[in-house]
Formats: sequence, structure tokens, C-alpha cells
Amino acid sequence: MPAIPSTRVSTQTVGGYITVCKGFNMFAAGRAIDLAAEWNTTLADVEPVVALFKVHIQVGFGVYAGICGPAYAADITLEGQTDGSSLRLNASRSEVLAGFEMGFGLRFILVFDVWQEVVEAHWVSDGWSSHLEVNTRWDVVGRYGFDLTFDLLMIIVRFLLTRGELPIVAPARFPSGAGLAMIDSDVSGLQTTGHAAVEPKFSMIINVLDYLANGRALIDALAKVGATIQAGPTITLSAPTTVDLKKVETWGMGFDVATANGVVTGLASGLSPSDPSSLKLTLRHSSSIALSFGLGYTCSISKIFSTGACTPSFDLLGLLGITPRFGPFDNTIEAAWGATAPPARASRPQAGCCYQVHLDEPEVRAGV
Repeated sequence: MPAIPSTRVSTQTVGGYITVCKGFNMFAAGRAIDLAAEWNTTLADVEPVVALFKVHIQVGFGVYAGICGPAYAADITLEGQTDGSSLRLNASRSEVLAGFEMGFGLRFILVFDVWQEVVEAHWVSDGWSSHLEVNTRWDVVGRYGFDLTFDLLMIIVRFLLTRGELPIVAPARFPSGAGLAMIDSDVSGLQTTGHAAVEPKFSMIINVLDYLANGRALIDALAKVGATIQAGPTITLSAPTTVDLKKVETWGMGFDVATANGVVTGLASGLSPSDPSSLKLTLRHSSSIALSFGLGYTCSISKIFSTGACTPSFDLLGLLGITPRFGPFDNTIEAAWGATAPPARASRPQAGCCYQVHLDEPEVRAGV
């Protein structure tokens, strides 16, 4: 029974990180639109092990410019064994990233992961060959991320506004953040259950204070000290997407698989033309589009931090009986046995109306 070493299987990476720019189209089969240039590198990567716990710390730096998506990217690490008729793999370190990006900026990334080793034992009943089989895997206890983004496009635009070279829009009225991003990620679903759910979204507030005499006076007063406030109806465009691990091909065979508690198992369903010493995964995804409406507010203080909240929203398209759905679509990713690369980075929280913490220049997103 050949042992399959720890193997990272993912969509194309940039500097070891998956990116939607190199992923699959969310609303069709095949690759997504990629009109972007992206470069990432890892500055530091350490992973000390203490007893049954492992701590992973990674510091990265990247540059991004262009437009790409809507797309999803996937990443998972697998190891285990097969006898040609059955397959058993332990899954770890997965991430599914989905959305759309447009902009020009610099990014600093800090990842802090805590993993716990889980030991599983079960009795294999096979006549005289019956034995106790012991397997181990690493489960994520906590994953924390700090993403510091310098929006260079916004900095340039504001510089030109300040010099009066872009007189069309007053600086106080120009929105914070010229780059546009709808990004969401799932960092445990694919490895735990073989199913990941993401919902990239973009929210916009219609500021009713702009249309009220007292509201305009408040906005102007806050602008003098570098603060802003918005309140009113919120419109959110989102793209709920699910990604499932359906099939694994290795050792010359294809296996229809199911995943539970971080273990991928399956029985052979036929011969496979792929490289016997590789892991080829079939991912199946479906997407839809939702347009929702609610009420919310955002407020920045001294142009440093901002916070906001919103009421529960309702689905406008659903009320009209319209539910745009796309898929399911199948795509494959493949890697040679033993392929390794830096692990998936931490989940990047979305800056929607319901909660956000950021610096105007640069922007900060922090979360678990």
C-alpha cells in the first residue's frame, strides 16, 4: 500500500500565496479574467512545535496592480495512502478564496496560526491481517491575520486633488479607498468537510445626511478635523459560492471521495490517465448573485479609525422571485506527491457596512 507524502495541491500561486487572479471563473467553467500583475514574497516563516501544539508565524509582502476576477482559488494539503481500490487521506491547511479585485497598492501580511495534533486510532478488521491503525492530523485551533494595505491609487488621487489638478470632485467628498475589492475566504471548510462556502460582497451606503441641512453642516464640521460620517440605506451586492471536493485521482486510479472530520476517503471508480505519483483533485463549484437592502452607518474619527453597523438586510432579488444561479462547474488542480509551499494565509475579513476597522492611508484589516 503506497504512502502518499504530505502534498500541497492548489490553484496557481504567486510567491506561495493563492490569488483570485490565478483562479477559476466563479460564473463559468475554466480560468478567470486576469488583467493584473501581482508579486508576493515571504519575509519570515517559522513553525515551532511545543508538545501537541504547533505555532506558525509568517510575514509576507506583496505588490498588486490591475483587475481580475470574479474568481475563486483553492488550496489544500493532503497525505495518506491507497491500495488502488480504496483511498484514505488526512486533510489540513485548506483555504478557498473568492471574489473580485481592482486597484494598485502594497500589502503587508502577518499570519499567526495555532494547530493542535489529533491522534485517531481504529481497528481494521481483515482476518489474520487485522490490526490497529493509528493516524494523526493537525487541526486549526485559531488562525489570526493582520493585513496592512497601502492604497497607492487613493494616495495619488488625493495628492492630485490637493494640488487642484482634479477639480471635478472636492477632496472632502471623495470616497475613502479608490481600489475595489470583493473578497471572502474559508480557511477550514474544505479540509474538514470537503465543502467550503464563501460570499464576497460589496456594500454601499446612500448617505442621507448629504440631503439634510443639519446633516450637511455636521459633515462639513467633521471634515475640518478630518472625520467623516455616513448614515442611510445600504445596498449590498454579493456572490454566494460553494466549493466541494468531489474526486481524487492518484496511483493510476480515480476515487469518488467524501470528507468528514478532516479525513478524505473513497473507493476506486475507474482508471485515471493522470500521473500515478501525483494528486489530481476535482473541485465542483456553484455560484449565485444576491442584492440586499438594509440600513447602516459608518463613522471615522480623526481620519484614523472607522467603525460602523447595519440592520439585518433583506434580499431584493428574492422578493422579486429572481435567483440567478450558475453551475455546477468542475475544475481540476494537480500537484506531484510531496509538493510543498508556504501554507495558506489567514482569512481576510470583508470591509462591509456591518463592521470594519481600517486606516484611511494605509488601510488596516484585522480579524480571526
